Amino acid sequence: MSRITRMIANISNKAFLLAKFANIRLIRNKKGLSGVEFIIAIVIISLIVIVLYDILRETTNAYKYQDVQTNIVQQARTATEKMAREIRQADISTITITTLDANRDRIDFSAPLELENPDDMQTVRYEPQLNGDLQRTVTYAAGGSDTNVVATYVTKLYFTLEYEGQIAIRIRVANNAQTVNLATKVFPRNKPQQ
Repeated sequence: MSRITRMIANISNKAFLLAKFANIRLIRNKKGLSGVEFIIAIVIISLIVIVLYDILRETTNAYKYQDVQTNIVQQARTATEKMAREIRQADISTITITTLDANRDRIDFSAPLELENPDDMQTVRYEPQLNGDLQRTVTYAAGGSDTNVVATYVTKLYFTLEYEGQIAIRIRVANNAQTVNLATKVFPRNKPQQ
């Protein structure tokens, strides 16, 4: 039996026992309600409103929880896919992984960001900030740079150079005591330039 059903049954039993104890009839013939019957009706209505409020509050909390969970999953997935896509285009000889602290690594590499011009290499940096933002900075070969935030709420980001040039990416995104961990492995496609 669900919690709500038990609460409604409990309220009904209490109202019935109260009416029986007071030795009154809940419905009178054409005389209206007595004061006791009116108070019992108000108590029953109040209990029903309290139960409905509790249901609404729990539904709202569940929605908020799911909304936050969806947001952090999307943040982690978007960041992981973007990093993996660009690392696949990287020149493997240009990949540099720097450990910033126990929870944060930075990766720098050169890659063609436009497939139409694979010789036009840009330097790309992914660096998690202390405020939880994951920054992507592109320095263009022709000069200038562009910085944008790829994800927020990033609490951990690790890059590991594994066998045969494979790069492992592990990211943790956390918000309101909810955490999502994602990991992927990427092979850079571009061989070192001779």
